[in-house]
Amino acid sequence: MLKLALGQLDASSGSLRKKPGVLVASFTQHHADKLNLSMNPVENLMEAFPGTLEAAARSHIGNYGVQGSMQTTPCRQMSGGQKSRVAFAMLAFSKPNLIVMDEPTNHLDLETIDALVEALKEYRGGLIVVSHDQHFIEKICNALWVVADGKVVKFDGVFSDYKRQVLKRLSM
Repeated sequence: MLKLALGQLDASSGSLRKKPGVLVASFTQHHADKLNLSMNPVENLMEAFPGTLEAAARSHIGNYGVQGSMQTTPCRQMSGGQKSRVAFAMLAFSKPNLIVMDEPTNHLDLETIDALVEALKEYRGGLIVVSHDQHFIEKICNALWVVADGKVVKFDGVFSDYKRQVLKRLSM
């Protein structure tokens, strides 16, 4: 489903339409693959967005908790959580209308997850999220779609209802 939304896969049946002008950005489990690990966060942002001034890149990345000497540290020397912050900063810099996220809470501590939740609550675009993080799902999702048996079906209820159903099935 994510690959369909990102245009990386063609539908085998049905259709997918994207409104003209919609800018889609993604955050994947392998977000570090989008970073040049030999470059620092500021250099990565400036390379991804040519014409960006260093001061603007530093300021923007700083808003994501990548501050001081971390801004000039090669990404290969950063922790998974620090690389995630850089990837989130780069994603937001593009000002997307739709964000597709695959396991965005991996490598994040609880404080950073809470900051991500608050940022996404403020975000006014569309959001598609795949996550196994119950806390995260309950805080940001207003619709739950279940992928099972080769189908994607909207779940009628809230996450706790879905969880009860799954646990009941597992106990049989």
